[in-house]
Parts: sequence; structure tokens; C-alpha cells
Amino acid sequence: MFCTNCGKQLADGARFCHNCGTPQAVQQPAQQPTQQPVQQPIPQPSVRPAAPVIPNPGVAAGQAAVVSSNAAVVTSNTGVVASNAGVVASNAAVATSTAGVMASNAAVAATNTAVAAATGLSAVAKVLIGLLVTAVILGCCAFFVPLNDYGDTLTDFLFGNAYWDEDENGVYHCLDNLETSFNERELSAMFDSFPPTISAQYKFSLGIMDFVGGMIGLEGLFTEDMMGAAFGVALQSSYIDFEIIEFDFNAARNRCAVLVRMDADGDIAEDYINMIKIGSKWYISDEYFESSGLN
Repeated sequence: MFCTNCGKQLADGARFCHNCGTPQAVQQPAQQPTQQPVQQPIPQPSVRPAAPVIPNPGVAAGQAAVVSSNAAVVTSNTGVVASNAGVVASNAAVATSTAGVMASNAAVAATNTAVAAATGLSAVAKVLIGLLVTAVILGCCAFFVPLNDYGDTLTDFLFGNAYWDEDENGVYHCLDNLETSFNERELSAMFDSFPPTISAQYKFSLGIMDFVGGMIGLEGLFTEDMMGAAFGVALQSSYIDFEIIEFDFNAARNRCAVLVRMDADGDIAEDYINMIKIGSKWYISDEYFESSGLN
């Protein structure tokens, strides 16, 4: 038998359900025909109807708020998706632009390669160009870079306008100064070729003459410019030209007899000029000209 309340199977004749405690009616077995047993229907457990659910207003409001918040989140996610789609589209455009730049760079590289191939020089040509540039630089140095206190450049030494020997070069420049200053009528420069004692006497004499001229109202008459002009008028077109033939130094190398070929107004003669070294500079000796060299 089964409980009429919960449907739990009970022992036949049980008065109470041992599961839910519901009293059970005693069932009398019915008289069954002897010929054919009648199948008894299986009792179905009775189902207690569920209690109606009473909605809670607070819970309903909270659920509505949650639904609304979820809807806002969905809307925000939709905006993010749209923004991401825009970023993807922008990245695609940048990728396209980068591809264009790379293509342009490849074209430029190809052009440069073609230009390099067209203008490429052989190793021999490059060496020749390097030698030419070096020669130009050396040539400029040779013409414009002075190598001593006289301003001599490499070309001066190579073309005979200076001497490699320091003393010979000093003697040469002293005579060259005398020649140039005489031909240009520069008295002060002429006397600079003589020892300082002689040059100082000349300058002292010129100073005295200027002082006396000032006292008698002839100030400036005996200035170096006036004397040079008078000297030039007196000599008119006279000139001299020295050509050094040989040097004859003494043992101490502080005196030298220079054999020169002198052209004076077309008259050519050879003679010795005595030179003296004072300090590190050479001057024409006060012995002036002699007919023989040093003994």
C-alpha cells in the first residue's frame, strides 16, 4: 500500500505513514472472482499544491536596476566596439600609407643605385682625383704659406728667390732689400740694409735737419719724403740689379764676402760686397766694396 499523502510505500495494514505521519485508512481487500484476478491500480501520490510566490517589491526594484545597468553596459560596450572598429580602420589606413612610403623609398633607392652606377668611377680614377686634389692643396701651400721670417714660401726656394742655407738666405735678403729700396727711392729702407749704427746716424741727421728747418721756418723741408723725392730727382731713372755669384764665409760665419754681378744703369760689373752678421741679421758692412774676397 502507499501513503495517501506523500505516496511513500507502506506495509500492508499500516495505520500511519512512517514518512509523513499521515493516518492511513484500513483497506479491506475486495472479493475477487476466482476465475481472473483483477489488476489493482497503482495509487498515485497526492501532490501538495505549491504555495503562491508573493513578489518582494524591494527585490523587484533591485532587479529592475540591475537590468537597467546591464542595458547601459551593453550600450557602452557597443560604443567601445564601434570605437575599436574605427581604430582598426585607422590602423588599416596607416598601414596603407606606410606601404606607400616604403614603395617610394624603394623607388628612391633604385634611383640612387642607378645614379651611382651611372656615375661610378673606377679605382684608378679615384686615385687620380685624390692625387689631383692633394697636388692642388700642396700647390696653394707652396705659394702662400711662409716658411721663415722673410716670408719665403716653398716656391721661393724652388725658383731661386731664396736660399736653403740660413746665412746665405739672410745675405740674399739684405742685398735684395737694398736693390728694391734704391730702385723705389725709399731712403729709410735703404739704410736698413746697413748696420744699425749707420742707420741710426742717418735718422739722427735727418732729425737734426728737421729741427733746424723748423727753427728757420722751413719745417718739413728735410723730411724723409722730401729727401726721397730729391734723391729720386737726382738719380732720375737710375737702377741697380744684384745677381749673387758666390758666398765666401769666414770660419765663424759672421762675415761674408759676396761676389755679385751688378747691373747699374746698363753697366755690368762683378765685385765683392762685404757683409757682417749682427745678432741673427745680416747687413752691408761699413767697409762697403772691396776688390777681393775674405782672406
